Amino acid sequence: MRTHLPLILLACLIWTGCVTTTVAVEHERALLAWEEGERSQSVRLAKQTYHRFRRANDLEEHDIEQAVIRGITHLEEVPTPPLQSTGPPMPEPGTTEMDPDVVARGIRADLMSLEATAVFRAIHSVGALQLRVHAPALLLVIFRTEPFLGGPGPLEGLPVALQALALKRLAVDVLEGL
Repeated sequence: MRTHLPLILLACLIWTGCVTTTVAVEHERALLAWEEGERSQSVRLAKQTYHRFRRANDLEEHDIEQAVIRGITHLEEVPTPPLQSTGPPMPEPGTTEMDPDVVARGIRADLMSLEATAVFRAIHSVGALQLRVHAPALLLVIFRTEPFLGGPGPLEGLPVALQALALKRLAVDVLEGL
């Protein structure tokens, strides 16, 4: 048994590396497809990856859909600031320092955030405003393997895996609608 343990550990490390590598390769393929105008191919790859994550976490589609609906309802009814400032500071409305790119930079920063609430809010904003320029960041959310940080907000109280899959599902839906 002692001789088999290192082999088993090595096999697990190799498998984990292969999964991460596969996700990275699929992300590159989806991003390239999007940039080349093959949006349906990009969405197809994103959906396949989402379903792979869902199956790996043994979650039901219905539970994920309910988490997304609950999150959207919460965002639309309750003001939800981020736990930490992830984006650039917003200037006061009407000031001469108003930077036209500040909102785009703020959304991009929130999409790249580790915080589930910031990411959820940014994905929802991209969809509501049809901001195609943020499609590459949506792909990053879909293909992300690291967990998101929970906290108060639209996904509060949900297990980490369900939070991540709700974010990925919303990102797939938004990407498909762009």
